[in-house]
Amino acid sequence: MIAPKVEDQYRWRVELSCGCVHEIYTRGKDSFPDDRPVIDPVTNQELPEGESWCMADHRTPSPYRMIVEWTSREVKELPPDPEEPQHGLDQATWSKIRCAEPRSRAYWRVKLACGHVHDSVITDADWRPEQGPELVTAERAAEMRSELEKLWELDGDLTASDENERDHWRRMIDLRWPQPSPEVACYTCRHAYRVTGYQRVGWLIPRTRPAAVPKSPKSPDRRRIEAQLSKIEAEAESLRKRLRELDNGAG
Repeated sequence: MIAPKVEDQYRWRVELSCGCVHEIYTRGKDSFPDDRPVIDPVTNQELPEGESWCMADHRTPSPYRMIVEWTSREVKELPPDPEEPQHGLDQATWSKIRCAEPRSRAYWRVKLACGHVHDSVITDADWRPEQGPELVTAERAAEMRSELEKLWELDGDLTASDENERDHWRRMIDLRWPQPSPEVACYTCRHAYRVTGYQRVGWLIPRTRPAAVPKSPKSPDRRRIEAQLSKIEAEAESLRKRLRELDNGAG
């Protein structure tokens, strides 16, 4: 899409449902803030109609949203994991989870229930949505819940992000830990909000009124001139008559 010229951009003050107010530009004064496509800078996809991007940091956790459509995928070849422990794990733990061989993984683009797009949902290369997720047994799900609850009891104060993650894990355990997960954290929801109001500010480059064109004098109106001439002639005739009367009286 070709960017509009700066002299064609119109300024608006826009209020979002998060309470923030931003200034945005549209192409001309007849293009309104809530009827233009807004691009999600994370996925480079359009936001749902009526939403706009808030640049403020609201410090809220990314909410988990259900996947409603698996739209496309890209298969990538991954090298073996390094032998050195990663992510702060000890050698014994790392050796149990390390992938020592190259492997293929599919990176999916999905559409979420909130209307946003999420990239990089990872599955096995040969997995397809119609296969459905793999589940653990009910017994294993119960064990996972018990293990996690005991581990969480050791934690201190929790942040909103911690609670958000734990709620997600509990939901997944209730579903017997489906893989791939049917819900993912939507980062876009932290910044995309509904437009609730807007106010005109004016052109980005103020427009000056064109200089007034001097009006050309009106062309004479023939009937008006003839009327004036008739009046003058009548007055002249009246004066001549009076002169004749004066001359006759003097004789």
